[in-house]
Amino acid sequence: MKNTQEKRTPHKRGVSVWKPILLAILAALLFIGIFAGGLCYYVTEIYKPPVSTDPPPFHTDPVSTQPAQPGVDDQTTPPVEEVYIRKDGCYNFLVIGKDRVGLNTDVIMIVNYNVNSGEVSILQLPRDTYIEYHDKAHKINSLYAYLYVQEYYGGNTQTPAKEGVAKFADILQQNLNMKIDYTFLVDLAAFSEIVNAIGGVYVDVPDDMDYEDPDQDLYIHLKKGPQWLNGDKAEDFIRFRSGYVTADIGRIDAQKIFISAMVKQIKSSFTLDTIGKIAEIVVNRVQTDMSLVDATHFASKALSVDLSSIHFLTMPGTDARANVDSGAWYYIIHRADSLAIINRYFNVYEKDISNDIFDKNFAFTSEDKEHIMEIYHTDLSDEFDIKSAEQINQDSIYIPRLP
Repeated sequence: MKNTQEKRTPHKRGVSVWKPILLAILAALLFIGIFAGGLCYYVTEIYKPPVSTDPPPFHTDPVSTQPAQPGVDDQTTPPVEEVYIRKDGCYNFLVIGKDRVGLNTDVIMIVNYNVNSGEVSILQLPRDTYIEYHDKAHKINSLYAYLYVQEYYGGNTQTPAKEGVAKFADILQQNLNMKIDYTFLVDLAAFSEIVNAIGGVYVDVPDDMDYEDPDQDLYIHLKKGPQWLNGDKAEDFIRFRSGYVTADIGRIDAQKIFISAMVKQIKSSFTLDTIGKIAEIVVNRVQTDMSLVDATHFASKALSVDLSSIHFLTMPGTDARANVDSGAWYYIIHRADSLAIINRYFNVYEKDISNDIFDKNFAFTSEDKEHIMEIYHTDLSDEFDIKSAEQINQDSIYIPRLP
């Protein structure tokens, strides 16, 4: 019996030594779990991304509200400073999509997200939109390339893309009189990878799509009808424009079809694994000034947005040639309609943007060309062509094709 007791004693001491260690490990893991859960709750439910308290990033003229009194000599009435107060939970994002190799940005979208109302508005700018910068006419899809080259050959060889996007955003802010809170520069390769990360997108292709351009290494061959599009085929779908009666507007409408289907796919099959894959792509392939904390907050909120609350708009305008019957084709925006849309869907301030300060420098028109100015000053429309993601997924969009 004595020997037996002596053999058991060390065993009991061993248990007594490891028990507090195991308890400490379990307590630490529990603490980490509680901390991580609390941090996640804070980021998604309590935290709000900061908003700039700086004055609006566009020119505003103070307006005098008190007329001078008659009979009083040398009287001057000081103007009343315009005050622009941010709406709570309302943000604008600029999304630019560029070619794999070149610097043209054929995808330009401004996305407004009102976290409180759960509304998302997406404004697409046609790639041929006329814009003047440094007294020179540009198609808006070439403006980023122009700014990038200026930065690069001006000595900034380290961050020309970052500065190019920042200047592009600033030009839009100053002339469209809006605040852009975050920017995203996405190349087509990153877009393709994101589509693959969510398992592809189920799209009802409206018509056969056949187009080849060896110079761009572009070979598009898609058949009409519902089908799963992987990253490469999705890229073909959003780039195709050959044979559309409305040219680039047809391509923009096709992008509406794809984005609506993609959002539906993400909402129905989003997993932690998917989040990890997309996060890795964004970190490595997408240039943005948004922090990981802000991205987590917006992503968690956006997943609850209903498809009926996601609205698509195209910047209103009309095609025109530079010299009436000759020269390059441009897309001339309609000033009145554009201002109305920005005030309704993309103004992050409590105060409306007035006609007196909108596009104050006439960057989106040519003051020297009467036919362009006439289009620019088109009368305000009675209604706008606005479609929700839910409507598009149900009814698609008719895109007329040439016979």
